[in-house]
Amino acid sequence: MTRKYKSLFVLLTLFIANIILFTGCGRKPEGHKDRVKQLNLAITAPGEEAVLFMQKLSEIYHERTHIPVSIETLLLEQTISSMREKNSDICFTSVNAATLAYWGRGRYEETGASPLRLVFYTSYKPIYIIVLRDSGIEGLADLKGKRIMGLKHTDVGVEQATRGFIELAGLNQDDIVMHFLVPEPHALACLEFKTADAVLIQTPLTSMTIRNATVLEKIKVIGVPAGKEEEIKSILGPGYDTLILNLDRLKESEAFTALIRRYAIYAREEVPEEIIYNFIKAYYENERVILEPVSDQRTWDIKEYLTVLQTVPFHDGAVRFLKEQGLWTEELARQQEALLKES
Repeated sequence: MTRKYKSLFVLLTLFIANIILFTGCGRKPEGHKDRVKQLNLAITAPGEEAVLFMQKLSEIYHERTHIPVSIETLLLEQTISSMREKNSDICFTSVNAATLAYWGRGRYEETGASPLRLVFYTSYKPIYIIVLRDSGIEGLADLKGKRIMGLKHTDVGVEQATRGFIELAGLNQDDIVMHFLVPEPHALACLEFKTADAVLIQTPLTSMTIRNATVLEKIKVIGVPAGKEEEIKSILGPGYDTLILNLDRLKESEAFTALIRRYAIYAREEVPEEIIYNFIKAYYENERVILEPVSDQRTWDIKEYLTVLQTVPFHDGAVRFLKEQGLWTEELARQQEALLKES
């Protein structure tokens, strides 16, 4: 009799367990998949600066989420293996845009990462901003046969990155009339006077940079850090057509993500997108802490700017800018008159 009751008890227990299972009472709480016990990061061949940056960013992220973060530095080949073997959740790869163009053509299977997991982060000296005259991101397809320019920088990878941008824009080297590197004020001047149709600028996006750009009647600034929009609009003043993509619109802009960054992040499929997004957001919201102060080299910028302007006809906006700075001279006026006659 006792054995019979034991059997009935076991059957009843199994029956109740099945009811709980199928009615959802035993489901894991909502958002369970988003819970990460530890975030394992790998950085590919970084410099000391990048490591310090990642350490700071990891501290901020840990303070916010209470998720421990581990950092390991690896070679590129080791990074690919680490992704394949799932030892790393996110790999920060210090490759330039030329390499991104290569990875963007179906090579993601080698990293074990999805193309949709290609997101960005900006290093200590961030950003490629693409400034296009009278066109937005969709205007990249119209750059065939146009002149494209990359800003000269201490980073030796800038020229390769510019080539990579050309590829990412769906263009070939043969489509580009001219591709050259110049200092930032030269780039802005050449954009203003239409000696270039597109410019790549690598800069921390300081007010100084934007003020130098106000000689443009119309500019589109792509890649403004969150919280900087109003500051930049106030510097530009009324009458400027400014397209600003901030962090909150990042997820909506695959073209923006793919085009601009010199650092790629390869992440395992299992890592929720929100985890990656919040990790990047931690950087933007604390950029005041992380970024180095930029010394004011405005005088040098103006001198460099003038060097270029002396070789091309001035736009009315440029004349106003120089007069405001007290730099408009009779000699410049004579040079301009001669250039206008030649043109």
